[in-house]
Amino acid sequence: MCQEVGLKCIVFDLRIHDFSATQDTLIGEGKQFSSQEELVAEVAKCMQPYKDHPAFYGISLFDEPRYNQLEAMGQTIRAIKAVKEDTFVHSVMLPLLESTTLDMLTGEQFGVATFDSYKTYIDTFLKLSQEDYVGYDSYPIKESGVLSSYFRNLQVAVDTAREYDADTYLTVQTCAITGNLKMPSEEEIRFQTSSAMAFGMKNIIYFTYWMFPTRTLEQFTGAIMGDKGEKMLYDEVQRINKETQEMAKVLLHFDYEKAYITYDKETNIVAPIYFGAVESKELDNVKEVKVSQATIMTQLHDDE
Repeated sequence: MCQEVGLKCIVFDLRIHDFSATQDTLIGEGKQFSSQEELVAEVAKCMQPYKDHPAFYGISLFDEPRYNQLEAMGQTIRAIKAVKEDTFVHSVMLPLLESTTLDMLTGEQFGVATFDSYKTYIDTFLKLSQEDYVGYDSYPIKESGVLSSYFRNLQVAVDTAREYDADTYLTVQTCAITGNLKMPSEEEIRFQTSSAMAFGMKNIIYFTYWMFPTRTLEQFTGAIMGDKGEKMLYDEVQRINKETQEMAKVLLHFDYEKAYITYDKETNIVAPIYFGAVESKELDNVKEVKVSQATIMTQLHDDE
């Protein structure tokens, strides 16, 4: 069906997905496989029916793995690439939220999750997977205000990925969840895509396109498209996509270096809470900045 309309397909193969969901290693004595080569052979069997199809693009793995799943995740990604090197592997890491616990990010049972422990989490994923990108999701449009960790999370993810010469992808919010997230407006979606590009993200992914067919645990009350295909945020996202794709022709050549934050200090006593943890540095060749509202400026660089 994808081929008929000119689309590429990211396959959800439950067998490979479940390898990536494993807590602990997949390889070793008493484990599912005796060697990485044996895992590669099994993944090759799974991928055989579709890997050479002209519409095949990639494979989707376990969503938001915790620290204790990163070894299996890495082994699975390396196995997929060994079977077909140019396969896109769709993986989405956790963000840092108030509800995030230390064991999710480092495996340690006692202590508080911090941005240092988040760096360990991203660092571990890139080390074990040998991927050329790290993606994570962050849904900042709360029922009241903006997620306080949003900007610093962008910064830490991009800074850590840079150490591995890896790109960063961001999954943005296009849904509402009762009691937590509001349905974002067009401007609030644009805010997310613009801030992603400002911090040098190389891909933007939307959560979610369709309404969830079952909504028992979390009450999803919005999406780009409704249950029966009716447009909810479709036209808004189309407009934003057109804008971002135009800007991407220039911005994808640039890499994020640093950020500077400021606010109207004559009117406000303190910076907004969502700037609280951001590492702010003076920008090169900028002599003076005057603002009338809370402002973040980022510096990106292209050697050419």
